[in-house]
Amino acid sequence: MLVVSLILASPAFAYVIFLKDGTQIVARDKYEVDGDQAVFTMPSGVISSIPLAEIDVEKTERENRINLGTARVIEGLETIDELHREAPPPALDTVADLLVLRGDRGLKLPEPRKRQTEQSAGDALPRTAAGYVDLARLPRQPYAADDVAEYVRTYLEGQGFDGVALYQGSSEGQPLVEILTPSEPLVFKALQECANALLQAREQFPDRISGFELLLVAERRGREVIRAGQFQLTPDLADLLAAGRMNPAAFFLRYVEF
Repeated sequence: MLVVSLILASPAFAYVIFLKDGTQIVARDKYEVDGDQAVFTMPSGVISSIPLAEIDVEKTERENRINLGTARVIEGLETIDELHREAPPPALDTVADLLVLRGDRGLKLPEPRKRQTEQSAGDALPRTAAGYVDLARLPRQPYAADDVAEYVRTYLEGQGFDGVALYQGSSEGQPLVEILTPSEPLVFKALQECANALLQAREQFPDRISGFELLLVAERRGREVIRAGQFQLTPDLADLLAAGRMNPAAFFLRYVEF
């Protein structure tokens, strides 16, 4: 059996041969019949052949009439790639990519979330522009449950994070977890590992922790905190990340609080 190199065909001369087993082969043009063999030229110029009986002639004729595009050369007559279709959109690997996808190139606030509330006359908590509790300006008091704080801090430091601190949050049972994340990859890693930490801490300390108020810090300048993002991390949201149902970049866009 002839083995050929993996070469992407050009749409300008591509002719796709469909086999009865579902395999697709790209050729420069239509095959020629030589006895019981179908002879064709690969995009590389190599002449090859396969038994004519293996070709789904009707499908090959039909699909090439409507010009579905190209396929990839197969190796050892095994499928390397599916029939080429319209190129997929580029991968969205960065927060900037995801923000652009929202509709324009300016920063847009996310839709209001359940945590957003109107500030009452007796509410002294600092607020962000969108009305969330501003975690960067909350008073810093050590988290009261030392064993919980130590467990979470040890886990996160074990994942390679620096500047991990736990404080009293704005709600009972929700510590404020602050992590230094000076790069975008660290932001995404922190989201993933904080999700894991929350779920593990809840197993270790049942009924003592209901979520994290998570502050990711890009930089500290004295008392000033340059925020990389803040989040209300609930068990349900943590499970999205831990179970792989949402990647950290998409999670950032959907749940970041400005």
